Amino acid sequence: MAELWALLHFIMPTLFDSHEEFNEWFSKDIESHAENKSAIDENQLSRLHMILKPFMLRRIKKDVENELSDKVEEPRVY
Repeated sequence: MAELWALLHFIMPTLFDSHEEFNEWFSKDIESHAENKSAIDENQLSRLHMILKPFMLRRIKKDVENELSDKVEEPRVY
């Protein structure tokens, strides 16, 4: 979650200015859920999804495979 905050802070430093505040809002419960397999707060998770949604770019392979060049493998030198 620290990496997520760092990325969000880079994108919008005035909104995500405090790592401690971000940690209070999201990290503690989500990381606790991951470690202890406890129930996750769906409201908190949906709030995090709402924050992240404008920054997500979803591309499907069939839409971009025409743009990809052929894979080139360099011979290994030992």
